Amino acid sequence: MVTLMLGAWYLVLFNPRTEEGSYLGIAVLTSLAALLEHRRPRAGAVPLLLGLAVAGLGLHFYGGWFYRPTQMWLKQALTLALLGYPVWLVVTRRSLLVQEVPADGEARPGPADGQALRLPA
Repeated sequence: MVTLMLGAWYLVLFNPRTEEGSYLGIAVLTSLAALLEHRRPRAGAVPLLLGLAVAGLGLHFYGGWFYRPTQMWLKQALTLALLGYPVWLVVTRRSLLVQEVPADGEARPGPADGQALRLPA
């Protein structure tokens, strides 16, 4: 999913013919990431920030009063800011999949935390 996100961001940011519909792919991937982040036990503010970014990407549907003042800069700025999310996932080796939390509440490192998977001998 991170590869798909990086590809969509690349196409939108570096395509000189980007139109309103081009931001639909960014909005869909961002909303999916917000849903996956919301399922984490200690998600923090990340799902809320991703959800606000999706609302900003859909600004042209809310009418001219909201859209006209931000027509030339908001979607581009949001897309550029959202580029940091998949980069953050790659740098921190954070998985989008939710890890199982043991009954004692202590999260143990595993393959999703960047640890190597050890198979029994």
